[in-house]
Amino acid sequence: MYVNTAYGDYPHYLPDTEVENHKDRLTGWMLLSYNKPVTTNSGLVEKDINVVDESEDGYMQEQITDFSINKINDEEIRSYWVSEANNDSIYVQIDLLKPMNVKALQINFQDFNSVIFGRPEGIKQQFIIQSSLDGNTWETVEDYS
Repeated sequence: MYVNTAYGDYPHYLPDTEVENHKDRLTGWMLLSYNKPVTTNSGLVEKDINVVDESEDGYMQEQITDFSINKINDEEIRSYWVSEANNDSIYVQIDLLKPMNVKALQINFQDFNSVIFGRPEGIKQQFIIQSSLDGNTWETVEDYS
């Protein structure tokens, strides 16, 4: 058995794809949205977060408390965007700045201030993924509502 955890969240070809070197499993697809302009109709959440403190001085080192929209594509694993509301009118728009061939999407959900953890039956994230070449005319790519 062999495992390669390097670049674990980068797209790979499936293990049954024949390759001479395991590094050849990388698809070559790279993050298109990194630090691209992002907008939302949600207001900024400003909230003190209560985390387990394991440091000597009473504060976790480098604790991130900025939940603004630009955290959504900064590639910092400890940061994340928090929506002011939880309803179907909230949107996030990432401008890739030019037409691009999008091969895959990765959405990571954070349990911010949640008292529900894991995957309780009957609860699911709901969202619609749309694309646009001009920011005015939108086409639904996937509907998970």
